[in-house]
Amino acid sequence: MKRFFTLFVFAALAAGCATAPKLSPEIAGELSSSNVAAAFYLEGKKINYDEMVYKVLWNENRSQASVFEGSWDVDSEVTAEFSDSLASIGLASRPIFDVLPEGLYDEFVQTVLNTRGADGYNVPMSMDSAVRDALLQNNIDYVILLRAASYQAQKVTGFAPQFTLPSLLLVYDVRRNVQQYDGVFLMGGKIAVEESPREVEANGLAKLKTATNEWIHTATATALPEALGLDVGS
Repeated sequence: MKRFFTLFVFAALAAGCATAPKLSPEIAGELSSSNVAAAFYLEGKKINYDEMVYKVLWNENRSQASVFEGSWDVDSEVTAEFSDSLASIGLASRPIFDVLPEGLYDEFVQTVLNTRGADGYNVPMSMDSAVRDALLQNNIDYVILLRAASYQAQKVTGFAPQFTLPSLLLVYDVRRNVQQYDGVFLMGGKIAVEESPREVEANGLAKLKTATNEWIHTATATALPEALGLDVGS
C-alpha cells in the first residue's frame, strides 16, 4: 500500500509526460561546457503526512498536512545546494537568483508555475522575454530546474516512515528559447525519528533540511547525468 501511494504521487507529478528521452548528444555536449543557472521551486510549502494504522478488523488511513511557508526559504536554500551539486559534477553552475534581479526572479517563478496547466498537466516552459534577456546578458546558456510538488511522508504501522520529494527535472535552452528536457526526478529516503514522522519539524525543520540537501546532492551525482545523457567523466 505504501509503495502504491508513492508511485501514485510520482504518476500525478508526471501527468502529461511520456518516458523522457535523454538530451541529444549535441545538446548534452553543449550543456556540459556551457554556463548554467540552477533553480529549485517547491509548489506546495508543506509536508503531507499519510499513515496507515493496522486495526484488528480493518486498516485506518490518516492524513494531515503541515504548512511551513514563511518559516523556511526553501526555494533559495535548495537552489543554492542544487547549484553546488551541479558544480560538483563539472557543470558551470550559478544559482538563478544570482543572475536575476528580484523583480525578474518573481517573473521567473511565474514561468515555473506556468509549466503546470490549469488541468494539472505539465506544459513546456515558455520563458518571459525580459527574464530570457537578463539570462543572456549574464551569459547563461541553460536553465536546469527542479520543480517539486510538496514533501510526502508515508508511515505504515510497524515500519519506519518514508519521505519523498516528488520532482520534475526540466532543462531550458536559453539561446534557442526552447525546453529541451522534462522528466520525473526521484528524491527521498528515510529520516531518523523516534516515534512520529512529524519530528522532522523540530528545531526549525533541521532534519528535513539536512535530508533535503543530501537527497539533492545524491540524486544530482547519480541520477541526473544518466537522465540527461551527460558524460560527467570527461
